[in-house]
Amino acid sequence: MLNRRNNNQTNRQQIPTCTFKALASPTNNNSTSIMSNERKISLATEGLQRSVKNWLRIKTSNEKPLAISEYVLLLRREVNPSQNYTKIQIQALVELSEYLKQKPFKQLTTEDVLSFLDKFRKTEDKDPPVHEPENPHAT
Repeated sequence: MLNRRNNNQTNRQQIPTCTFKALASPTNNNSTSIMSNERKISLATEGLQRSVKNWLRIKTSNEKPLAISEYVLLLRREVNPSQNYTKIQIQALVELSEYLKQKPFKQLTTEDVLSFLDKFRKTEDKDPPVHEPENPHAT
């Protein structure tokens, strides 16, 4: 019995973790895989509003819809995210793609990602620091 548990734990450790590698290396786009690529996009957006699938296709180009779909499929295998989380992931990756003007995911640098994230940073004027209120019960 103890050996069986150890084998199961070993098997679990061998499962690859979901990373952005799927974004960097999408499946090749050849004539025999077009149907499977379409199927991957459909599976990745399954259960989501139809507009998410359309948005993924319209706002991205080249291999990006497939790369994002493969990432979502890997994510679903590993952690089974909620539909809302999946939608947010797709939206974030599509926005990143648009921000970088269709630059391939393979060529992304840390600076690219940081500059994308900086666009969401609020200035002091828009988001002043919160001051703790004075204690109204103090005597």
